[in-house]
Amino acid sequence: MKTPLAILTLAASALALAACNNSKTDDAAAAAAAANEATTAAPVTLPPAVVASKIYRCRDASVVYVDFLSNSGDLAGSMNANIRTDNVAGTATQLTRPDAETPYTAEGYSLSGTGDSVTIEVPGKNAQLCKA
Repeated sequence: MKTPLAILTLAASALALAACNNSKTDDAAAAAAAANEATTAAPVTLPPAVVASKIYRCRDASVVYVDFLSNSGDLAGSMNANIRTDNVAGTATQLTRPDAETPYTAEGYSLSGTGDSVTIEVPGKNAQLCKA
């Protein structure tokens, strides 16, 4: 009496498994295609890193915020700087320099030096000494 019940249970299980959708191979192929597409994408160029952020007080009592940027990871290799004159969260102007011997410049802006004492010129003002 146990044998027909076991056979009937086994047959029902086999029938249930036969009715399953075997799409695992399709899912695996889609995952492999997505992985190949991701590896063939063009490399991403990261923006320059902030290597130093300084707040300078100038001789006329104004405050200037400067972020020195570099892809090389050190302040000496910095070729770009962002300068803000209104506040920390204000709009930044990017200054650049072609080599380490020249000042950072942008239209109307100039910044010489990278340490605690710099000379800064902003539009409408003469160049002046500023200290961090």
